[in-house]
Order: sequence, then structure tokens, then C-alpha cells
Amino acid sequence: MDKIGISLIVPCYNEAPTIEEQVDRCFQAVQPLAEPFEFLVINDASTDSSAKILDRLADKYSELSVIHHDKNQGIASTLSELYDWANQEYVINFSFDGEWEANDLARLIATREMADIIVGKRQTKHYSLYRAMVSQIYNDFPKVIFGVATYDAGSIKLIPQKALKAARPTSKSVFADAERLILAQKAGFSITSIPIEHYAGEKQKRFGGRPIVILRSFMDMMRLWTRMYIPRRPPR
Repeated sequence: MDKIGISLIVPCYNEAPTIEEQVDRCFQAVQPLAEPFEFLVINDASTDSSAKILDRLADKYSELSVIHHDKNQGIASTLSELYDWANQEYVINFSFDGEWEANDLARLIATREMADIIVGKRQTKHYSLYRAMVSQIYNDFPKVIFGVATYDAGSIKLIPQKALKAARPTSKSVFADAERLILAQKAGFSITSIPIEHYAGEKQKRFGGRPIVILRSFMDMMRLWTRMYIPRRPPR
């Protein structure tokens, strides 16, 4: 299979213990398949030694570029910034906290001819019962409300740059992941999934399923539905 341009994007917040190992694994998995390759990381105002580790790794790998936030912007805002920063033909999102297996990044690239967008669908989610129910609702609602199967919107995924330009979410919550897929399919881009492994990441333990996160996502979902399906009255 011919090499393709890949932008690997990663938001980082207080993940010093796992950064170096994950970066090395990502390079091993993606670099042989990507030309050109850029590895983009935003350190979202980490309070541990993440910034120093990332800067050291950026000196080691010329493809690795790092931005440091002075103030924490949150995962949704940081991801949107990363997507805007990416320049290559395809973009893949990832995380350093151990939730994903770097080798699955190569599988996303290898199966790219299955559809325009490839979503890594977690076969077994290492969540509490409550968190699993939240995740199920989060992934079922877009199918019911918008007629779009997002499969596993919060997971890793391969998205072509042309789809990102056609699908620019306005959501400020984590629903932006799902909105990006919904808008892409409505713009004519096909979506499918491949099975991947999932591990218990620390980020999910800290933030996933908080009531305020769920509420903000639901509000963004309703705003999108209103914008898409309720006709606006012409000005008088």
C-alpha cells in the first residue's frame, strides 16, 4: 500500500508517566506508513512534567511539534485546535493515557479504502456500568436523531482532510466528536468502523460521565438538531 500524508494529533494533560512510551509506539506504528508525517501535540496546561518531556521528545523527533497552553482549555477545545492545525491528507486522533493501542493506528490506515472515515469501535469498554450506559446513549442518539451511525464517536478515527473542511462543528462540549461525523456524512462522506482494543485510561476515569459533561453534550446535540431540522423564518 502506498504511503499517505498523516497528521497524528494528541491532546495532552498531566500524562507524564506514559508520554515517552506512547510517543515511541506511535512513531513505530505510523511512520512506516506515512509520507509526509506530522505528529502534533497540544499540552493543555499540564501541571506535571508533561511539558518538559514533550519538549525533549520534540528535539528527538523532527516530525513532532508541540504547543503549550498557558491555561487549560479542555479536551473539546484542544481537539478542535488540533484538527485546525493538521495539514496532511488524513488526520488521526490519539491519546497518551494508555486507553488506545498504538498498533491500531496502523490498522486504521491499512483499512482506509473501506470508507472515507474509519472509526475504531471498541469491542469491550473498560467502564463502570454507569459510564458504559452513558457511552451507549452517546453513540445511539446520533443514529436515532440524525440518522447517522457514528459507531464510537469518542474513539480514535481516521478522517480525510477534505471531510474535516466540510464538517466544522460548533459544539463546545465533547459532542463535537459526534457532530464532526454527523456533518461529514451529511456532506456525502461515508463512515464505517473496525474493531479495536480498549484499555482503562486514566483520563476516562477522571472526567468521563460527569453530569456537567453529559448536560453540555446533550445541549449541543439539541442545538445541532434545531439548526439542521427546524426551518428558520425569513426576516420580515
